[in-house]
Amino acid sequence: MGSVGDPVPHRDFPERDVILVGGGYGALSAALALYRIGLTPLVLERARAARQEGFSIGAWSNAWRALEELGVADEVRKGHIAQTKIQFADSNQTIFRELNIQELPPPEGMKINEMRVIRRMAVPAAISAALPKDTVQYGCHILGASVTPSGAEVELAGGQKLSAKMVILGDGAHSKTANKYHKMDLKTMDIAAWRAIVEVDCEEEGTPAATISNGANLRTGTIPVSFDPERRKMLWYYFVVTAMKSDEVSKINRPEKHKEIMLGYLSGWNAPHIKHLIAETPSESILLSHIYERQACCSTGSCAAVVWQRTMGGGCTKYHMLCVHVGDLQEGSCHGGVGDGWRR
Repeated sequence: MGSVGDPVPHRDFPERDVILVGGGYGALSAALALYRIGLTPLVLERARAARQEGFSIGAWSNAWRALEELGVADEVRKGHIAQTKIQFADSNQTIFRELNIQELPPPEGMKINEMRVIRRMAVPAAISAALPKDTVQYGCHILGASVTPSGAEVELAGGQKLSAKMVILGDGAHSKTANKYHKMDLKTMDIAAWRAIVEVDCEEEGTPAATISNGANLRTGTIPVSFDPERRKMLWYYFVVTAMKSDEVSKINRPEKHKEIMLGYLSGWNAPHIKHLIAETPSESILLSHIYERQACCSTGSCAAVVWQRTMGGGCTKYHMLCVHVGDLQEGSCHGGVGDGWRR
C-alpha cells in the first residue's frame, strides 16, 4: 500500500472508538465491519500513501461472502472475470483433470461457488471508499500500544499518543509493533515463486478457466483476470513455482534475470501460452517471492463477518492480526480468537 518515510509531525486526529494499526486487507476489513455496526474506526498506516505488494489475489466463495457482508462485493467484482473451471495439466499441457467451480457444493449462505482473481488494490480501494472520509490516515509510524483504564492507546513516533476504547494490531508480519506483542517466527520454505500480471492481445473472452500445470520440480498457473472487448486485450495473472533454497532465492536480485530463469525452467515444457505471457511481461513487473509456512487468517464474528479464508491469500505472504469478535464488542467485552467463518 507508497513508500515508508520519516514519521509525520504531530497532527490532529479525529476521536474514534477503535484504532486499527495497519492499512492492509485485514485492518481495513475490520474497520468497515466495525463501522457497519455503529462504531467509529481510525486506521493508521505507516506508508505515505496507498501501496500494493504483489499484483492480484484469488478470491473464492468465502471471500465473496465476506465482501457481501461488508457491502463491497459488487464494486470489487467490476472488471474481474468469474472463473468457470480449474484445469490441471502436465508439462505438455495435456489436461488430466477438470474441476467445474459452480458444480462444487457452495459454502453456507452462498447459492453457488465463485472464484475470481482480483487486482490487489481492488479490495482496499472499495473498502476505503465505503468508509467515512479521513478514516484511513497515512504516514503514521506506531511505536507501541498499551492498555489504559479507559481502553487502550497507541504511541506514534514523535511522542504523540492516541486513545480509544480498543486498539487492534492489524499490521503485517514484518511489523515491529506486532512482534512486540505476538512474536512471529517467520519461517520461509525452500520454494521460489515468481508472479506477474500482464496484458496481451485476445480476440474474445471465451470460457474463463484457470490452468494449473505440474512437471518435474515445477508448478505453473495461468488465470484470466479481466477482458477489454473494445481493445481486445486480456489481462492475465501467472505464476511459476519451484523448489529452491531460501538463501538462493534472496540472491536473485536483478529483475532482468527473472524471465531468463523462468524460461530456463520451462525449456523442456510444451507450454506456449505461459511462455508467451512471460516474454510479454516487462522484467520490472515480475515479482519473486519467498513462501512462508503459515497462511493468513483474519476473522470476525456476528453480524459483521470478515472472513479471509485460507484460499483467499494462497499462502504467499504471512499476515498477522488480532482476531476480534465484533458481536462481543457490542456487548462490551472482547477476546481474541478465530470466528466460525474460519471453521466453515
